[in-house]
Amino acid sequence: MIRFLQNSEIDRNAWDNCINNAQPTFVYALSWYLDLVSPGWCGLEEDNYSAVMPLPVKKKYGINYIMQPVYAQQLGVFSTQTISGGKIKTFLEHIPAQYKYIAINLNFNNFFESSETQLKINNNFELDLNPGYEYLENEYTSNTRRNLKKALGLSISFDGTVEELVHLKTENTGLNRKRIPPKKIIEFVSAVLVFGKGFICKATFENKTCAAVFFVYHQKRIYYLIPVSNPTGKEKKAMFAIIDVVIQKFAGSSLVLDFEGSNIQGLARFFEGFAAVNYPYPTVRINRLPFPLNKFRKS
Repeated sequence: MIRFLQNSEIDRNAWDNCINNAQPTFVYALSWYLDLVSPGWCGLEEDNYSAVMPLPVKKKYGINYIMQPVYAQQLGVFSTQTISGGKIKTFLEHIPAQYKYIAINLNFNNFFESSETQLKINNNFELDLNPGYEYLENEYTSNTRRNLKKALGLSISFDGTVEELVHLKTENTGLNRKRIPPKKIIEFVSAVLVFGKGFICKATFENKTCAAVFFVYHQKRIYYLIPVSNPTGKEKKAMFAIIDVVIQKFAGSSLVLDFEGSNIQGLARFFEGFAAVNYPYPTVRINRLPFPLNKFRKS
């Protein structure tokens, strides 16, 4: 039996136990992480938390809806047992009717067939770090190798600060891109660091920080979550250098480097340049809005 639970009704220990033992498991679906990216989130659970589905709920203009939060790429249904496409559909059907619009990313284990629900397929590139660095580096494309040569003169370290990251992010986010308020970035990154689940890797050139990446890690996965470069960092190909150093550091481990994307062709090539493999995941949209609002929000 699938139950809808308000935030206050969720047994967080049981919830997190399910997420930690699910295949796949993602940090995005853990209770403490959801508290950061979607305060007040609700959920669906089945059979004493053997399967769960986070619901990042929101309300605006009196309308209840569910929307994928920032910094949480994949949610969906997580189960400690093998899960079928039919079960995914059943969970979606149990989202209460009060939520009039739903736009959420499921995880790569949540594909299903349906004539009623249209799925958008997204790219996500991952690199298995289990082989040694010599093997991994040998798999880089020639373009990646060329760009790494351009990165000579950079210093890469794992002691980047929240202030450096946010300053770079604030000063170098294009006007045509959605800007997240600096205060929210600081609160989020600082909280993850307090949980001991992240680190900031930075690149400096002539003693000035020119690029940084906030990585989150949980169990066997490292997430390339918040990358940013200034013009110098872009010119010196600092992101290539940062990723290469991270691969060197964790090569030979049982970890996976999760690049978190991308559907943008140029970024996809960038990730593929490190021999990362695409593990697509679906986005589902369900539009229950009344006419004429449903015409403004097309599924």
